[in-house]
This record gives sequence, structure tokens and C-alpha cells, in this order.
Amino acid sequence: MIDVVLWDNDGLLFDSEQVFFELTQEVFAEWNLELSPDYWGREYLDLAKRSRQVAVELGLDSELVEPMIRERDKRYLERLADPVPLRPGVRTVLDELHGQVRMGVVTGSPRHKVDMMHRSAGIERLFEAVVTADDVTMTKPHPEPYLLALDRLRVEPGRVLAVEDSVRGLRSAHAAGLRCVAIPNQLTAGHSFELAAGVEHDVREVTRYLGHSGIA
Repeated sequence: MIDVVLWDNDGLLFDSEQVFFELTQEVFAEWNLELSPDYWGREYLDLAKRSRQVAVELGLDSELVEPMIRERDKRYLERLADPVPLRPGVRTVLDELHGQVRMGVVTGSPRHKVDMMHRSAGIERLFEAVVTADDVTMTKPHPEPYLLALDRLRVEPGRVLAVEDSVRGLRSAHAAGLRCVAIPNQLTAGHSFELAAGVEHDVREVTRYLGHSGIA
């Protein structure tokens, strides 16, 4: 039986992954770099390359990388001052599961950005643990974020279901010994989720997996 559901944040609970990509694409274009959704989805979300590495591979002089990334991060933080929409079905499934299972969030985003999104959506009270990039030395696809969440919640892997939107996140959960359901978004829809316990296109389908235990 599943006692705990651990959610990714960006691109799964919130449409912030798309917002982040569009701002990155906008800033890259100002530095004469062409960034397509397919390239970003593959290199950043699947292969887990950082924005800086992507910029260099697209031809940016290494001396210009930091100024460009600072500008992108500045615009993204300004954008988060306005509410970022929850993805379809998220509020419904969170409200349905609240009080039925314990829930947490495991994300590669910094704490302050996650807190801004959760407060604006009014969902911060729903999660017993939130693991961010500030809490770990190795981010996804390394298992450390999920292992830390297990430790904080004092729960065994076999009683936990992870929910992710990217292969990078799926690898992290799987390496931590968790079953994981994939809910692709517009940037990850073409990815291969072989390690997933299931691939769904509606987050509300997650409830179907809560009566099963074991590792995918």
C-alpha cells in the first residue's frame, strides 16, 4: 500500500517549466542563440545538462555565459511575482489526496522560488516535506533528493510513489528505489519513460496507482 506521494514541482504541479523555457529561449535569442523546444527538452530535461552547458554547446562564448544566465534568472524571478498557473487537474488531485496519503515535493528548483509558487497557489499546507536544490549537493538525476525526502518522512521506498514529468526526474526516483509515474508535459511528451510504472496524460490518473506497492 502506498502511504506517501512525492511530486516533482516544475512542469508537473505548475506550468513553470514552460515559463522557464520561454524566458530562456527569449534571452538566448538576444545573445543570437536559437533554442528550440525539442533541443531544450532533450538536452536539459532528458540529459540533465545545465543552462550554461547548453549555451556553450549552441556557440556562446564562455565569457558571456554568466551575464546571460543572470539576466534569464532575473526575469524568471520577476515572473514568479505573478502567480504561475497550476497544471490541469493538479488542484483536484491534491485536494482529493490530502488527508488520504502523506505528500511531499522533490524538486531541483531553489527554495525561495518554490515557496513563491506554493504560497501564490495556496498549496503549501498540503506537503509534509519539500526537498529543493538548496537541501542537496547532487540534484536530479542523482537519487540524493529522493533519498533525503525518504529520510525526512521516515518512510520505506516500497510505500512511496513518485510522480515526475521528465526522464531526469524519473531516473532520480528510480535510483532511490521508488516506483514512479510519468506525466509528460509539452516539453517532454516525446521522451521515452521506460523506467516508469506507468505513463499518463492526466495527473488525476495518479490515484489509480495508490493501491499497489513494489518497485517498477
